[in-house]
Amino acid sequence: MQAVSAVNMRRFIVTGIGLCYHQIAQEECASGGDGREMYGRALDLLVEALNVHIDENDHEYVKLTLLGIMKCFDGVGDGSQAITTAEKLVRWCTRRCDEEGIVNGNEWYVKMKEKYAVV
Repeated sequence: MQAVSAVNMRRFIVTGIGLCYHQIAQEECASGGDGREMYGRALDLLVEALNVHIDENDHEYVKLTLLGIMKCFDGVGDGSQAITTAEKLVRWCTRRCDEEGIVNGNEWYVKMKEKYAVV
């Protein structure tokens, strides 16, 4: 029981720290910095957390984490990874019959394709 609680607590904390690093990176970029180091840290943590969320089949946290990962890739200007992550978000929501998630994921997918001029 304690081991399960520890795994759950860790995945939530790692996700939270990853999202905080993402926010710090955005603020660095807004104030003239490049934010790459913080985006990198955020990506490391969010990818780690994503794997555990998938293992736990935690639909909402998988969506949240995929969105954070996509925004980090966008933040560092990696359009192909941002687009791929948006596609993964749509596929995840489709497999879970999450209509709202599908719509949101498709909006991000289109936005990323337009931003990075992918036809």
